[in-house]
Amino acid sequence: MALILFALGLVWVVSGAGLVLKTAATRRFYQDMVPADKVRRYAIPAMLLGAVLLIGAFTSQRYFWWPLVLGGIALAKGVYLLKADATQVQGLLHYWYEEAPEDTLRLVGLVIYSLGAALLGLLF
Repeated sequence: MALILFALGLVWVVSGAGLVLKTAATRRFYQDMVPADKVRRYAIPAMLLGAVLLIGAFTSQRYFWWPLVLGGIALAKGVYLLKADATQVQGLLHYWYEEAPEDTLRLVGLVIYSLGAALLGLLF
C-alpha cells in the first residue's frame, strides 16, 4: 500500500509543480495524453485503482484515511467517466484544456502539489 501511495504522491508533486511552473506546456501535455474524445478509456483503470486503494485502506493498519479517501474519489471518477454524457465530459475537458485561466490552473497545481507533498510526508 505504501508503494502505491508513494507513486500517487510523486505523480501529484510532479503534476502540481508542472502546472505552477510551466502551465502552458503542462496543459498541452495533458491535452495530448488524455484527448477529450477518448477519455472514457481511463474509466476502468481509475475504478481499478480506486478499488485497490479501498481494499488496501482496510488491510493496512498504518494507513487508513488517505487510501480510503483517494480510493473513493478514484472510484467516483471512474463511474462518472463511464456514466456521464459524452458531451458533458468533453465540455469539462475543453474548459480545462482551452478556456481555464492560467491563474486557475496554477492554483489547482498548487493544491495538487500540496496534497502530494502531504501524502509523501505521511509516508516518511
